[in-house]
Amino acid sequence: MSVDLEEYRAELLDVAPALADTLDASFAEAARNLTPAGLKDWLDGARGLARLGRGPDLLLSYIENMPAVARECGEDAIRDCIAAVMKLASLTSGAVIALVFATLPTAARRMGDL
Repeated sequence: MSVDLEEYRAELLDVAPALADTLDASFAEAARNLTPAGLKDWLDGARGLARLGRGPDLLLSYIENMPAVARECGEDAIRDCIAAVMKLASLTSGAVIALVFATLPTAARRMGDL
């Protein structure tokens, strides 16, 4: 299984044009640390967040932070985090959800497992 960033790039950059450089760097890091299935889950999660329409900060926070969380807790954390955030999306702002993603790597390092 091969994952191609180009399949996702246009949709993600449409939401957050400033994400171009960060997306390439984060993809390279994620590709080193995740299996192809995990990488696909990460990009599918980004696509789902982009479709929420909650702004570029949410997408940027997810793209930058989820590979570190997956490295600490395992790739299953990606799906679990996306599911939890999608439930929160109807109740809270994109800025708050972005803060959730920003704090997840610290929590993952401290807890060490899912």
